[in-house]
Amino acid sequence: MDMNKLKVFFRFFCVMMLTSALVSCEDVDKGGQKVAETYDSYSPLFDGVSLSGWKGCGNDGVPPVWTAEDGCLKSKADAAAKGNDIFFDKKFKNFELVFDWKCADNANSGVFYLGKMLDKSPSEILSLEYQIVGDEKSSPDDRVKNASLCGIVAPVINDASKAGEWNTGKILCYKGTVIHYLNGKVALQYNLMSPQLIETLKENGADDEMLNHLNINGAGNNGGYIGLRYHGGEVWFRNIKVKELN
Repeated sequence: MDMNKLKVFFRFFCVMMLTSALVSCEDVDKGGQKVAETYDSYSPLFDGVSLSGWKGCGNDGVPPVWTAEDGCLKSKADAAAKGNDIFFDKKFKNFELVFDWKCADNANSGVFYLGKMLDKSPSEILSLEYQIVGDEKSSPDDRVKNASLCGIVAPVINDASKAGEWNTGKILCYKGTVIHYLNGKVALQYNLMSPQLIETLKENGADDEMLNHLNINGAGNNGGYIGLRYHGGEVWFRNIKVKELN
């Protein structure tokens, strides 16, 4: 896990963010709609053969550690190249994102969302993150297990396949409610607009830029980028699809 300043901000989140009951995918109501379990109506973010639509943080191109290979979006192992995160060049606000992933034993990554590019050099991105790690035993901290809200909230399940085998992740973000899924099961749920969250962030020095980006005081969030973390190890992604929700 990359403990940079942006993630430090989100460590101000606490378990108080968790909303009352974890619900199944079928039970999530969106104004009468149900979250679909089939993905025919989803739009691909990765076409399986190219890096079209993807960019590196701080540049227009995709860092060479990322390649399209055998139908997968793959990161190469290069310990000296940490920090080469990539994102899809479109913002999403209310959405359901699905993706398959597998991770080498000594690697970790993550899928970030609601990302905001900061005007810094080198460029940094403010975001929330679905954690991905090959060896969950490498840290005793449950908040960095697979499907955790990275460094902040631990998952309630431990259902990942062993390193090198495929898993399916899903992130639902709808009007302030965020749910992480792992292999068809709810891993955690939290709410961006909880009064406890606002209080905790302010107590820990969150400034207006941080609060306004997530629009915590309003009716949801301002939307942001979806992307993939790079921490120097081999990670594979495929079937990355998103459905925008009204």
